[in-house]
Amino acid sequence: MDSLRTTRPFCSHEKEVADPHPSHMPGRLHVILKDCHYGGDEPIFSERLERDGWMLRQEWKKESGGTPYRFRTIQPEIREKVNGSRTIRLTRSNELTDYPAECVVVSKKGSMARNVGRAGWVDWHQQGRLVFVKDGRTFKGDINADGSITERQLLDLNSSKPRPLVPPHWATTW
Repeated sequence: MDSLRTTRPFCSHEKEVADPHPSHMPGRLHVILKDCHYGGDEPIFSERLERDGWMLRQEWKKESGGTPYRFRTIQPEIREKVNGSRTIRLTRSNELTDYPAECVVVSKKGSMARNVGRAGWVDWHQQGRLVFVKDGRTFKGDINADGSITERQLLDLNSSKPRPLVPPHWATTW
């Protein structure tokens, strides 16, 4: 199987169908269309990580899983974001339709402080605190002198479920 690199663009819409509806023009919003239409989050997710200061340490290499949207990781992508003497290390991989991402906090000396696990989002707060989202909850992590992390839940959104709404008649047809 041919290996694919993460530089291959992945987007959700073809340019031909991306024109806005005449009644809903974007106004001052500037829309940038990518030359791709494969579906998924790439390259948008990687571009956001780069914009937010995550440095690429190891490139992601994949092989086809048999269909256009299914891949297996040959070599995981590793990104890091530094905050003083500590670094968050994000390791991303792809197993068919699952995209596991593991996060660890590492000290400058290279010792692992804590495996944050499969958090949906991890970053440094504006004041240098570790924050992460996992299982519908937002946490802050205080890094102790011994390298352990004390988690403090800030928000639990698990009980916040949207309720189904009946659409108005005008919204039921194209």
